[in-house]
Amino acid sequence: MSDDTLSLPRLIAPINTLLEPGIRLGLANPLPFTSGFVVLEVAGRRSGTLRSVPLLCADCGCALLVSTVREQSHWIVNLAAAGHAHVWLRGRRRAVQAAVFHNGGSLNETSKDDGWWVSAARNLSAAAGMSVAALTLG
Repeated sequence: MSDDTLSLPRLIAPINTLLEPGIRLGLANPLPFTSGFVVLEVAGRRSGTLRSVPLLCADCGCALLVSTVREQSHWIVNLAAAGHAHVWLRGRRRAVQAAVFHNGGSLNETSKDDGWWVSAARNLSAAAGMSVAALTLG
C-alpha cells in the first residue's frame, strides 16, 4: 500500500461526510463558552465553489475560534482569501468575518482587527503551531 492511500485527509473525508449533517442540525455544536463542532462554508479561492468542512470550535460568546486536526487544509487558505464565510451553529446558518492565523502569523487583513478573541486565536495558533481562525458572528 502506498503512503498516499493511508494519508490523513483520505481517512478523515468519509468521517466528515457522515458527521456533517448532524453537526449542521446542531448536534455536537458548542454551547456558549464551551467547545464542540461547527460546519464552516467558504468559497474556494480559485473556483468560487462553496466548500464545507466540519471544524473543532470554541464558542467565546461573541466569536468562535475554529481549527482542525489536519496540518494542511485548504479551508484555512480559502478563509484567509475570502475574509468571510458562514458557519452552521445550533441549526442555523450564520454569517461570520474571519481573522486567520497560522503559527501565530496573520494570513489576512481582517486579522488586524482588535478584540480579545482575535488575540486569543493568534496566541493559540502560535502556542500550538497550527492554523486557527477567529470568527466574529454577524
